[in-house]
Amino acid sequence: MMRACSHSQLQRKQRTIKGGIMKTLVRNFLIIAALASACIPARAQITITADDVNAKLTPGNIVHNIQDTTTISANIGTTGATAWDFSGLLADVTTNLASVDPATTPFFSFFPSATHALKTSLSGSIPGAPGPVSGDLYLYLVLGTDLLNPGQMGGGTVTVPGTGTFPGEIRFRNAPFDTTYALPSTLGTQWGSSYTSNDTIWIHNVPFLGDITLPGNPANHSLNYAVDAYGSMTIPGGSVHNALRIKKTDRGSGTIVGWIFLAKDGASVQLTPAEQADNGTIAVQRTSITWSPAFTTDVAESPAAPRTFTLAQNYPNPFNPSTTITYRLPEAADVTLEIYDQLGRTIAILEHGKKDAGEHHITFNGSGLSSGIYFYRLRADSFVQTRAMLLVK
Repeated sequence: MMRACSHSQLQRKQRTIKGGIMKTLVRNFLIIAALASACIPARAQITITADDVNAKLTPGNIVHNIQDTTTISANIGTTGATAWDFSGLLADVTTNLASVDPATTPFFSFFPSATHALKTSLSGSIPGAPGPVSGDLYLYLVLGTDLLNPGQMGGGTVTVPGTGTFPGEIRFRNAPFDTTYALPSTLGTQWGSSYTSNDTIWIHNVPFLGDITLPGNPANHSLNYAVDAYGSMTIPGGSVHNALRIKKTDRGSGTIVGWIFLAKDGASVQLTPAEQADNGTIAVQRTSITWSPAFTTDVAESPAAPRTFTLAQNYPNPFNPSTTITYRLPEAADVTLEIYDQLGRTIAILEHGKKDAGEHHITFNGSGLSSGIYFYRLRADSFVQTRAMLLVK
C-alpha cells in the first residue's frame, strides 16, 4: 500500500519544473497533481468470483428477498470508488428462497444442466393464469464460467373461476439462457444478455375440457450490464458489505432499466430508476426496490425445526400409483392427515394422533382408485390446509 507523501517529497517534485513558458508550467502542474494524488491510498477493488457464488448457493442456504414498496428515491453513489447507504430501506414484503440440489427437484428433467436451484412458495396471481395459483416454484441456475438462468418451473394448483381448483404447472423458459452475471466481476466488467422468455401453464382434468395448455406470448430481451462502481454498502440493520454497482441498460434504446448492488457475501439491493442518471440521489419507481441480507442457513428449512406449520405439494404430481406427502410442524401437535375425493368422501386417513415437531413424510398409494383429482388435508391443532393432487393411470 502506498503511503501519503511528505511535504518535503512534494517540494522535491516541484523543483523539477523547468522553464517559464505557460505550456511547460501547465504540463508540470498536471504532473505534480498526478504525483501528489498517487501518494493517497486507493480503496481496494472488489471482485466477485464463481467460488463466491457457489459458496452462497450451497443447499440449505436461504435467500431472503425483501421488497420495499414505499421508498421512491435512493442515492446510487458515483462511478468508481464510492459507498452506498441503504440502511433506511423498508421491509414491506419478504419472500424466502431456499437453495436446494436441483437433481432433487420435481422439474429437473426440464432443466438438466442446472447446477443450483432456489425453491420458494408459489401463491397468488401469475400472468396468464385464469385465477390464483398455489404450490412451489423452482428457479434453476447454471454456474460455470458465468451464472446463467435457464428458467423456472412450479407445480401445485390453479383456480379456474366458476369451475374449481385443479392440479397444474407453470414454466418460464429462457432461450438461450439469460446471462445473469459474468464471472469474475469487478470494476470495468461488461457483458450482454440476449434471450427470448416464454411461459406455459398447464391445468389438468378440468370438467368437460380435460387438460388445458395456456401458452404465453414470447418476450425478447436485449440487455447490457456494466460494473461501474465499487465500495461499501450499508443495508437495513446496519451491516456493511463490500459490493459492486452494476448498471443494467436496454441495448436497443440505451435506457437504464436497473441498478444492481451486489456484495461478495450475497447481500444485494436492486431498483428500477424513474429517471436517467448515473450519480447521486435519483427517483425510483415505486415498489421496484428489493434487497437481501447476506445468504444465511435458516432453520426454517431444517427438517428438525420448522418455523411454521406447512403442508407441501405432494411429489410426484401427477402420480401413479404412489406419491409422497410432506408436512412440517414447528412444535408437537395433534395431527390428522386425510385423503378425500371431489365429493368430499374420505378415502383414507394417513395420520391421526400426536406427532413430534419436525418434518414428516407419508406415502400414499392410490392403486385401488380411479384416475382423477383427489385432495389431502392436514389438521394440526388449529392449523388446517388442503391441497389437490392428480392420479393418472
